[in-house]
Amino acid sequence: SVSLILIAIVFGDFIKQLTATQTDNIKQWIKPIVNLLWRYAISWFSGYIIYQIYTPLSFAKYGAEMSGKVGYTLTIVSAIVSFSGIWNYISIPHVNCYVEKKDWSTLDRLFKRNLLLIEGTYVLLLAALSLLMIIPLARDFISKYILLGLPLICLIIGYAVQMATAYIAVYLRAHKEEPLMYSSMVTALIALVITFISVSFFDYRFIFCGFCLATTLVFPWVCYIFKSRRKVLH
Repeated sequence: SVSLILIAIVFGDFIKQLTATQTDNIKQWIKPIVNLLWRYAISWFSGYIIYQIYTPLSFAKYGAEMSGKVGYTLTIVSAIVSFSGIWNYISIPHVNCYVEKKDWSTLDRLFKRNLLLIEGTYVLLLAALSLLMIIPLARDFISKYILLGLPLICLIIGYAVQMATAYIAVYLRAHKEEPLMYSSMVTALIALVITFISVSFFDYRFIFCGFCLATTLVFPWVCYIFKSRRKVLH
């Protein structure tokens, strides 16, 4: 309700302009947009599976205490990913504009710059988290509630690859395509299988191995899709 009220207040004039505009061309873009939406849905659902299976699985296998640590670890690393991903979100209008103008050189420069900003910010924030280990109070909290060692390393590597994949997806979606749908499905499947094997036969240290292996194994395929579609589209 609050969101709807804010939309009406902030974008009220814009909405009035839209309703006053002729809509004879709506049918021309409804079909292609709907065709994209179901592909987006599958990709995002696959991503949801990848990120959300770990806490309930760890609860079932290792108990409430370990499940809490898994949840804390995911939350803290996800927060770092969210901050780093700001460069992705704010670039979306610019990416779409350059695609519409067919300004490929500027588009590619923006892509390279923002990819460096995304991964660079991620590394800097992880370095800041590491420096917190010097502070006794922060060190006690981190060691008590966060899974250090192999679980954290797997999660960090997996998210680093996933952020690059997410920005490639933004680049390709600006061309009104979703060629990463199948790679997202395969990533989710690999992550599920390896994670179930990990929690069934190994201890908690291997909880994020499925996520790490799935994203890194599929990433070369993602890069191939990116290069081949970019060559065709440009």
